[in-house]
Amino acid sequence: MQLYDQIYKDMIDAKKARDEFKSGALSFIYAALKQYKIDSRKQNDPITDEEVVNVLNKAAKQRKDSIQMYENGGRTELAEKEKKELEILMNYLPKQLGEAEVAEIIKNEAAAAGVASPKDMSKLMGAVMPKLKGRADGKLVSDLVKKYVSSLGA
Repeated sequence: MQLYDQIYKDMIDAKKARDEFKSGALSFIYAALKQYKIDSRKQNDPITDEEVVNVLNKAAKQRKDSIQMYENGGRTELAEKEKKELEILMNYLPKQLGEAEVAEIIKNEAAAAGVASPKDMSKLMGAVMPKLKGRADGKLVSDLVKKYVSSLGA
């Protein structure tokens, strides 16, 4: 079963179980996916799992930003709500790689791409991002690449 269909099925199941929070979160996700289909002019074509993951990653990033803002503003109840929604979202995303795994991939790609100085950071990012897209947080990857290339210049 495709991810898009699984989200729809889970949304219907949550509504039948009268789980308002989960059905609301899944309805929001499903609406975002339908909007993506409309925006990309794919109303009649099936949406691929890769496209679903891209939309889910965008929604997860929005949730993380909201959590940060709510916590900075002292709105812990809203931050908790966003955390619960993020938890539901993460169930549909592929397992995220840890910092050590990302660092290992960066090291391997740097060797393969011939990265020798901090000037080659964009070259390394270009080699690493396609391999880690959807599997690791972009900010984490960027920070680790910066750390790696700065260690080359020292």
